[in-house]
Amino acid sequence: MIHLVKKNTGGVVQALEKKFCEITGKEQAVFMPSGTMANQLAIATLSGTNSKVFVQDESHVYRDEADAAQTIFNKRLMGLSKGEPYFTAAQLQAAVESLQKDEVFPTGIGAVSIENPVRRMNGRMVPFDELQKISAYCRAQKIPLHMESVSSMHYMRQEYSMHLCLSACGSLPGRYYLRGFSWNQIPVQGSA
Repeated sequence: MIHLVKKNTGGVVQALEKKFCEITGKEQAVFMPSGTMANQLAIATLSGTNSKVFVQDESHVYRDEADAAQTIFNKRLMGLSKGEPYFTAAQLQAAVESLQKDEVFPTGIGAVSIENPVRRMNGRMVPFDELQKISAYCRAQKIPLHMESVSSMHYMRQEYSMHLCLSACGSLPGRYYLRGFSWNQIPVQGSA
């Protein structure tokens, strides 16, 4: 059964979330204790009922999150650009068009998720101009875009949601998942 998360208000966590909204220009910040939780929440929320999510083949969400997208949220991760740190907007467009043309029982494209920098690729980055092309394509196609491990402010205004790693930004524990929606919109599995 799906139910909604109820969030406590006030205190240090709320102050920290408010500060991150100011820093990033996002409407709301949600503190999460792990990057996996932040990514999975972003993917599930952005995708809604659509099951396909395009990701880098070498990304953390594809390689290191124990199939959480599939087993918990019924999302099918579609890895692109095996052995490379990123896919291009042209590669994403080709994959989307191929899926739309060839899929017999369409289940919809839910989101695109990008890790930047890519840990498995020695911290290599998606070039900013390529990220702008990917972001423009996603906006034009109305495909939500999530970015994991944002490490530079100029990347922050490009995507629909982001996950900032506090342990990589000053050796603090915890993660952030940022996106403009209310806590009451976050679906999670469990008993009511």
